[in-house]
Amino acid sequence: MADKVHALFDRVWSKGEVQLIDQLITDDFVWKDVIWMSSKRVVGKKAFSSFVEQMREAYPDLHYEVGQVGVCDPVHVFVHWTCHGTNLRPTSDNKGRPHKPTFHESHISGIDFITFNDDRSKLQEIVIYRQPTLEEREFLEEEALEQERWSMIKLERLHFDGAVQ
Repeated sequence: MADKVHALFDRVWSKGEVQLIDQLITDDFVWKDVIWMSSKRVVGKKAFSSFVEQMREAYPDLHYEVGQVGVCDPVHVFVHWTCHGTNLRPTSDNKGRPHKPTFHESHISGIDFITFNDDRSKLQEIVIYRQPTLEEREFLEEEALEQERWSMIKLERLHFDGAVQ
């Protein structure tokens, strides 16, 4: 299992060798980023291949380093990793809104919880727990402020509606 994990990070993510995806993941593969919850879910080989290509286009110097791989049980592993890359091309947020390149080099680390298929020949699911990039932190702060504004409007309306009755 460790050889497949290293191939994913070293060759697919760091070198852009997306042709290996067919050998590494199942047809119904799911990739989930916990920062973006269900809005950043990639399902299937073709979608994952496109996603890797988009990320490598936005961050052409993207490079991952695997720190440790821990086996939990026959089909689950944890992987601690670090990565860095410079945002040189446009990206989009979890709602598909475009963002201009920042020309900022991001350094992040995370832990992936990887599920293999029953015969452990391919990755079936990856759930990512990681730090947000600087750009993501700014976006998440904006989202939190927007949620707070909507909450205040709802509270004001509840107060007003209650006073009228």
